[in-house]
Parts: sequence; structure tokens; C-alpha cells
Amino acid sequence: MIAMIIVVQFIGLIIFVCGIFFILSPAAWRRFLLFWKERWYQSGVVSALIAICFFVTAPAARWPWVIIGIGALYLLEVILTFAWGSERGSKVIEEALNDSSSRWVSAIANLASGVAVILAFK
Repeated sequence: MIAMIIVVQFIGLIIFVCGIFFILSPAAWRRFLLFWKERWYQSGVVSALIAICFFVTAPAARWPWVIIGIGALYLLEVILTFAWGSERGSKVIEEALNDSSSRWVSAIANLASGVAVILAFK
């Protein structure tokens, strides 16, 4: 279980660092979205793996409800990814690329959830 907790904390660190990059570099955010636009279904698989890691480690967390909540958001992302399909997903990503506030919302969400994941464990 210790190894899994380290993996989840590392995922939290990656999420946090992505938030910093999204704030500092609009180009990095754009590249990130375009990367996953080309790999729509793979993003669903990655999100599913992250959700599983979060659900497995939640009982060991100081604040299990935080980890379960963030895991549930990743699970929702999986459901939407496969329900929408790549065509609708491409449209959503294009809309996000054309909306300047989307970068800030995703950056703040990444910063907050990254910190929450890191701090949720003892």
C-alpha cells in the first residue's frame, strides 16, 4: 500500500506542476490539449487508471473523502470520454482552445486538486 500511496502522491505532484505550466505558458496548455485530442480514447484509459489508484488508496488517506471525490471526477471523465466519442471530444477541445478563460479554470483546478491529493496523505 505504501508504494501505491507514493504513486498517488506523485500523480498529485504531476497534476500540480501541470497547473503551474498552464499558468506560465498558454502554449504548453495548448500543446497539452492538442496531444490528448489526438489520443482521445487513450485519455479515458489513463483517467480510469488514475481513478482506480485514487479509490484503492483512499482508505489510507487522512482525508479519504477528498481522494474519493477527485477519483469520482476522474471516473466521470472516463464516462464522458467514451459516451461522447472522439468527434464530440474534438469539438469540446476546440471550444476550450478558443476560450481564454478555459486555461485559467483548468490551471486553478489542477493546482487545487494537486495540492489536495498531496496533502490528503499523512
